[in-house]
Amino acid sequence: MHQLSVRKGLLLGALLLLLVSPCVASAEGGPVVRLDPEVLTLRPGETGEVVIQVDGVTDLAGAEVHLEYDADLLEVVDADPETEGVQIAHGGFLPADFVAQNQVDLHEGRIDYAVARMPPHEPVSGDGPLAIVTLRARGKGEGTLALRTILLADPNGNPIEADVVAGRVAVVVEVSSTRPCSPAGAILLGALGMALLVQSRGRKYLGDVGDGERV
Repeated sequence: MHQLSVRKGLLLGALLLLLVSPCVASAEGGPVVRLDPEVLTLRPGETGEVVIQVDGVTDLAGAEVHLEYDADLLEVVDADPETEGVQIAHGGFLPADFVAQNQVDLHEGRIDYAVARMPPHEPVSGDGPLAIVTLRARGKGEGTLALRTILLADPNGNPIEADVVAGRVAVVVEVSSTRPCSPAGAILLGALGMALLVQSRGRKYLGDVGDGERV
């Protein structure tokens, strides 16, 4: 128990160190953080996923992200209903041996997420999803999900410099429009239209004949 407490203390200390450290853009070819997709189109009541993606990272052992979204238009779907509060889903790229923070403020539209890979497990390298946010559209309009802060760290708590290349998702919620007719439906409607036209002309012709006989 004491050993676990020490590990938690070390991790939180590292996270605090990252919080006061400036986030410097990486050199070309360094790690990249992005939100995918950049545009999400939904209908009221529908849900869609946004992935927090990390590409080209080396020796990643800890990550912390903070996001904001339009709470009047969108809501985050709880990824773990059995746990108190609302959480987003772990992406799986960085196994969450220790979850320092995973909470969503539904009223303020804020997401706070921080996880770490703990010894004796090795850090991860390469590309993969850090976390997944599932959004539900509450009403019609346009809004955003924006990445406000991203902090990456190696096993020693040293910051890993990274570029944010797509830190904002444009979310468009629109009411469903009238669905276009299929070719078969168009043919059927065309046939019905022709039948009505012929029937209408036939009635007019009979009317003209009747008028002529009365004369």
